Amino acid sequence: MYGNMLLSRDLFLRLSEEAIAASCGVELGGKYNAFVELWTGDDECLSAVKTQYIRMLSNTPSSRALQWRERIGIDEPTQPTDASNEMQLET
Repeated sequence: MYGNMLLSRDLFLRLSEEAIAASCGVELGGKYNAFVELWTGDDECLSAVKTQYIRMLSNTPSSRALQWRERIGIDEPTQPTDASNEMQLET
């Protein structure tokens, strides 16, 4: 009964932001300093998660991906780490 679900892009992005907020222990829309520090520092413990976020963003229109990055606080352009993925985000 609980197979794969299709989520709207907006819901998917909101859920990802909620997950980041929960992991940082802050309210939604707050400062996600701990996550941003791990992201920009290329922390090894976040690498698998970061790969999935990059994958999510690579399939999101660049304007929406930019909005998401701005809400989270990630200023750097996000490029897919998999060279076989030809979709790249524009900045």
